[in-house]
Amino acid sequence: MVRFLTGLVKAYALLRTLWAQSVLYTPLYLHNDPARDTVWLWSFAQLTDVHIGEAQGDYGTSGYEDSLADNLGGYAVDRLRRALAWLRQQAQAEKLAFVLVTGDLTDSGELSELLHFTALMDSSGLLYLPIPGNHDIWPYVSASNESPYPYGDSLIAALFAPLYAHFAAQMDAWEGPLLPPRVWNPEANCPSLFYTFAFRYRGVRFIAMDGISRQPAPLGQAGVGPDANLHDFPGGSIRRLDTLLQGPQPYPMVFFCHYPLINAPVSGVNSFSSSEYDQIVGLLYPHRDKVLAWIAGHIHRDASYPLYHRPSGTSFSQGIETPANKEGTSGGQFRIYRVYGESPVASLHQGASLCPCVREDRIFEYRLRCGRGIFTLWDALGRCTGQWSGEKVLCVPPGVYVLRDEQTGQSWRIWVP
Repeated sequence: MVRFLTGLVKAYALLRTLWAQSVLYTPLYLHNDPARDTVWLWSFAQLTDVHIGEAQGDYGTSGYEDSLADNLGGYAVDRLRRALAWLRQQAQAEKLAFVLVTGDLTDSGELSELLHFTALMDSSGLLYLPIPGNHDIWPYVSASNESPYPYGDSLIAALFAPLYAHFAAQMDAWEGPLLPPRVWNPEANCPSLFYTFAFRYRGVRFIAMDGISRQPAPLGQAGVGPDANLHDFPGGSIRRLDTLLQGPQPYPMVFFCHYPLINAPVSGVNSFSSSEYDQIVGLLYPHRDKVLAWIAGHIHRDASYPLYHRPSGTSFSQGIETPANKEGTSGGQFRIYRVYGESPVASLHQGASLCPCVREDRIFEYRLRCGRGIFTLWDALGRCTGQWSGEKVLCVPPGVYVLRDEQTGQSWRIWVP
């Protein structure tokens, strides 16, 4: 009886912990062939609309170019702390690789809010990558006390440079500069940095899209408005996205943005206009078989829907909206994407080749002459252990590995005895 009661107490405590969180789960499948094995390989999480500083007045010290102080509380902070604690505790069980934070890190872009957001995220020990939202771009305390132009993108770049470098070092590939270059914005008559870039991790290409307006909010409000903008000029977001999608796309792609892709006549109020929607979808559609999802926040709701290509009248992929972490239960809200694919070991039933080896103190050295092309090596758990071109000397412990030619798609199994 004592053991039974103890079990009930533990179960109740576990249920209370689970009830305190609003965890949403979404599967992403790297292939849709029922004849092939499909296993849960790894996961990533999405936090969005954190809004550090909301309902706290002038956060930190006085002004928007401020520093940390004692008044750094609020429900947004509490919910972020609890969300991060859950993610940290469940990271191994969830096979969590990293966390994407899709905008509105702060409520008004104050430096103190950004500093506190960074401190909270860093303290979790999780690998994370934030992109700005509309609340982060034009620093302000109030409509009468705001920065002269939207320089929040430059402030974020300066503050997050080490963070981006650390994140990029953990990825399989990072495309282009670590942070976007500063370009002249003719629409806002100021310099801007647009967070449109790409990186690869474990066979998936992630593409960030910056659709944040740099125009002042209407009706005398502070900051920028809630609507999106493609920045269709040299160095702007849509031009960069077009460049990133040139040519064949060998990898499945996940697009992440603060703004969702909504196919509705009134979507321009809280996202892209119908014409902007069509412009983005027009770039994605030629690669529709590779587009896994467009994930976003901004509207603070849980929603999913197909993307629609008007010229052809066809739907493809999915748009996914994650609710604001600051809302909902006391434990915050976030989403975990579980990536399903083919187990490297199970899939390589053809073309197995044993390479010559030399044993030296439990380390096995393999010399692989791969010729031209780009090659990736995976371990039995589906973890990428390296990528190179040409001849390569491998020093690996015993086990089963997969060598893949990324240009031809051909794979070989390597057994290390």
